Amino acid sequence: MFKKLKQKFILTNVLISAAVLLVAFSSIYLVAAGDSNHRGEKPGPAIQIQVGDNPEITKEFNEKIAERIEAERSASLKTLLISLIVTGITVESIIAIISILLAERSIRPVRDAYNAQKEFIANASHEIKTPLAVIQANLEAADIKNNKWIDNAMEKAEDLAELNNQLLALA
Repeated sequence: MFKKLKQKFILTNVLISAAVLLVAFSSIYLVAAGDSNHRGEKPGPAIQIQVGDNPEITKEFNEKIAERIEAERSASLKTLLISLIVTGITVESIIAIISILLAERSIRPVRDAYNAQKEFIANASHEIKTPLAVIQANLEAADIKNNKWIDNAMEKAEDLAELNNQLLALA
């Protein structure tokens, strides 16, 4: 019973933290990737450099610069993505370990109280058993036939004995 409770506690903590990390890291990646315009348009080069008087050379030079910028951007995004994944796995591992420790710590008082209650019920049942057996033996030894008071007391003592047995079985 307590093992399942502990597992649910750990699973809930890990799933909630994973969701929070996913949202945070996705936001970081999207901002870094520049996808905030939501149209899928790639931004053009911010600066056009004029190389001499030949427009062909200028165009080719600016295209090469744009390709180089895009390659560097792509490499940076790949590095960022790998860093976010590694960080996420590390943080989730730490959270899982902390959750395991906290789950055990938070469930221990409940488990101890439950065990103490079981022990008390078992002890109380054993303590009731002896006087009840004496009462039943005395009623049987009275050897008074057809006395409604003794018959009623014997019936109630048997009911009490059955209830005590159920209490002992419960413990």
